[in-house]
Amino acid sequence: MEKREASRFPLVMQAFPFGSGREVLLQSDNISGNGAFFSGDPRVAAGATLLLRLELGTELRGRENIYPLNVEVRVSRLSRSDDGSVGGFGAEWVAVWSNDDASPLMQFLRRTLQLSSGYIQTLVSGTAGGRRLFLYMFPAGTAPLQAVVTPYEEQHALESAPLPLKVPDAVESFEGGVDLDQKSSSPEKNPNAGMPVYVAVPLTWSVDGTDYEGRATKLTTTGLRIVTQAALPGAYRRVTVRIQIRQRDRPGTLSLSGTVVTQRASREEGLDSQMEVQLTLGNDPDNLQLYRKLLDRLASMAAPVGA
Repeated sequence: MEKREASRFPLVMQAFPFGSGREVLLQSDNISGNGAFFSGDPRVAAGATLLLRLELGTELRGRENIYPLNVEVRVSRLSRSDDGSVGGFGAEWVAVWSNDDASPLMQFLRRTLQLSSGYIQTLVSGTAGGRRLFLYMFPAGTAPLQAVVTPYEEQHALESAPLPLKVPDAVESFEGGVDLDQKSSSPEKNPNAGMPVYVAVPLTWSVDGTDYEGRATKLTTTGLRIVTQAALPGAYRRVTVRIQIRQRDRPGTLSLSGTVVTQRASREEGLDSQMEVQLTLGNDPDNLQLYRKLLDRLASMAAPVGA
């Protein structure tokens, strides 16, 4: 019997593959936080990714509104009838985004998928007008879509972005854990808040109940880069990350759940391997708050790389 990680519930949404206009109509049958089943022929093979434009109906102040929403799915299976024609398909969410307005995306994540935590990325295109895109990546996703940010727009965004931050060497050892009680600028007054921080924070990470040593070398609001001499767990594996912290002069442990999205093994024995871990939606809100406090603390001590 098939075992699903998330409960499914009936929900009807119309969907149109990119580039098809309204010639190809797909319709959702049931939906969950991991994916959905759509009736209709996606015209791609199982395992392929598909870009869809969803029409999401919501009720606001007693009036029904239709919000456009863009989504990338991975076709997990095709449902065929007796004559061999495709009548529907199972899909796994990869990424979802909205243009100019985050409201449709928030409606979809909170009310439709019933997700209560996570991070939404704000991207600014390099085209005239600087159009904003609001993007949410699911654990199955690995990088912003080419459909969202074209190579030119992505290059423009990177060139115009502030330099990453590096914590001074004098505090990189963090003996006894990172002290979260030391005074630092508030996020509103700290111009470095929310930026990637390059640092060396000792940690442990675990998979299948086994602990391994490592250190975080880059921290962002959505995840962290871990270097380790242990064997890497494999892409899309769930890992638990533990970072030692101090609060009120007492040691503690910040525990976070994440998904391995990319990894790079060492080419030589004895050297570190590295993996990128994206924080999952299953994290305790209090732990996410502590993680943001950790980032603010590190950012307040940091300077741009090369400064």
